[in-house]
Amino acid sequence: MKKMTLLTYLVFSSCFLFSQNFPGYRSGNYTGVNGVFYNPANIADSRYRWDVNLIGINGNLGNSQASFKLKNLGDVFNDNVDSLFFGNSEKESSGIIDMDIIGPSVMFSIGKKNSFAITTRFRAIGNVHDIDGNLIQSIDDENTGLPLTLKSNSQQKIIANGWTEIGGSFGRILMNKGKHFLKGGASVKFLLGSANSFANITNLKGTLDEAFTGDVYLTNASGRVAIGVAGVDFDNFESDQIFASNGNGIGFDLGLVYEYRPEENNSKYANKYKFRVGLALLDLGSITYKPKANEFGDYTINVPSGSQWFPSDLDGKSISEVKSYLDASPYFTNNAINLGSYKSNLPTTLQASVDYAINKHFYTELSGQLSLVSQSNAYSAFFYNAFTITPRYEGRRIGFALPINYNKLTNFNVGASFRVGPVFFGSGSVLTALVGNSKQADFHFGIRFGGLKK
Repeated sequence: MKKMTLLTYLVFSSCFLFSQNFPGYRSGNYTGVNGVFYNPANIADSRYRWDVNLIGINGNLGNSQASFKLKNLGDVFNDNVDSLFFGNSEKESSGIIDMDIIGPSVMFSIGKKNSFAITTRFRAIGNVHDIDGNLIQSIDDENTGLPLTLKSNSQQKIIANGWTEIGGSFGRILMNKGKHFLKGGASVKFLLGSANSFANITNLKGTLDEAFTGDVYLTNASGRVAIGVAGVDFDNFESDQIFASNGNGIGFDLGLVYEYRPEENNSKYANKYKFRVGLALLDLGSITYKPKANEFGDYTINVPSGSQWFPSDLDGKSISEVKSYLDASPYFTNNAINLGSYKSNLPTTLQASVDYAINKHFYTELSGQLSLVSQSNAYSAFFYNAFTITPRYEGRRIGFALPINYNKLTNFNVGASFRVGPVFFGSGSVLTALVGNSKQADFHFGIRFGGLKK
């Protein structure tokens, strides 16, 4: 694997990983054990006596300046990935890369009121926040329209966090009186941190210009930069390191679901509600990491007017090599900060939903996602606020959903999700990418099976 700087690795390499996860599919009543990830109360009064997940995968890439069409999504895997990801280099851009892999998991009911689940899951989330595209382009000497002025009063942030979850969940019917039905659930997750990497650039000001050699340099510059890695060495990454424990922590999910059942006693349908209201607090908790001594540094930037520093000097360097380079450079002063151990918060969100049963097979759901993690947190990845309307058809063995989503990062997207027997698959943006341009590219796929209640 080619060695890269932290900045280029997180941005470009993470793009190959390829909002809400599992859009469309997550709204249904036939998600089995996987429903516990969206609201732990879902496993109580499940449509299944027992359920097993073999594999579930959700991948998502989105950026405020990107533009994807279905016919050219293959460009994500070639040399054009930087222009696709960052879009217009004259603007600040923000983005997210998210990979969610649900491993072998099982759910089972005990009696009429109680359900349990044991789950495994690997997750990786990366954010770029308010990154100046001109700075990114300067590393590859691809700027146009020079000279350019860099003037940022905000914190430019790049963060990636990867971890494994081993969870135990409990769901129970709390109330079943006439037309009113209430159930609750909770999950406890043991967290194994694989890796946490970050780069933070604060108050960067300066001028980018072109030397007579054609290389781009930075001059008359000031600011501050911090880089760090804890856990897996990306430059020598092996697949078995996904489950390495380089940090640890405890996480929690909590949820409630209320159902209004006007014809509960006479209903012959598996789903007895006319409308359903769900509320869940997901991903409470954090992972404690300790950065590698030779791969953490905090520096003050000072490139005097008339001096030239070439960002392309960082191209192809590992994090430890970048640190050695910055330590030796006259333009970067090491602030000698000892970070020690630190906590990376999980991407905590508040999830709310209202689902309305039009008839036996047709439903529509309105759901919202509110991020509870500060975007200024230097070590923590986060999701974006989102609202989704999901009309869908549900049968016991076949289902179809049409998620219509608006989120703060990639704006408006329409997708499709299918469930056929044990297989489910879809995308939250495929229809937008088919008829026009989308700012995100995503997919989901999985296989699970269970014993339906009669």
